[in-house]
Amino acid sequence: MLVNGLIDKLLKARVAEKRDGELTFTNSFGGYLLCSISCSFIKIDTIQGWREILANFESSLANLTTEEIEATVMLLDYYLNHAQRAIVDER
Repeated sequence: MLVNGLIDKLLKARVAEKRDGELTFTNSFGGYLLCSISCSFIKIDTIQGWREILANFESSLANLTTEEIEATVMLLDYYLNHAQRAIVDER
């Protein structure tokens, strides 16, 4: 139940979307996340830091439980480690 409820919350907040039955994180969230991590003093090694990052992207995510935040970080880690690499476009 936790995972399905969390995925619904991530989809509703436009953090992620489903493509061909698989969960993928949106480009807008990816860009926001990179900027937040590199341009911010938010500590990503704490639950509170991740809560701030998620809440700043979409206010409804401020209400995620600690377990949901941990699961989101694990999903994001899995996604980043298994995402297909972009094709070099020779530009």
